[in-house]
Amino acid sequence: MTTLRVYFERVDKNLNLLNSLSPPHYLLFSMSKLLLVEDDSGISTPLSLYLQSAGYEVIVCADGSMAEEVFHREKPVIVILDINLP
Repeated sequence: MTTLRVYFERVDKNLNLLNSLSPPHYLLFSMSKLLLVEDDSGISTPLSLYLQSAGYEVIVCADGSMAEEVFHREKPVIVILDINLP
């Protein structure tokens, strides 16, 4: 069994941002480019498919050096990182 934990930075600002955005701007969040860094394809494949079905453009990297290169080139909005990469 794999546990996926998602950590977000604490934000003490007004969180009504999405309510104030018109639909085209709101949709930009769901169509954002996402970098998934995971060396286990048994985790990265289903997670990638799930995120794609949610509207994200997903780029998968299997190691940190590849992820760093892709991060600088593609400039993803979101990075999901396996913190136990070798």
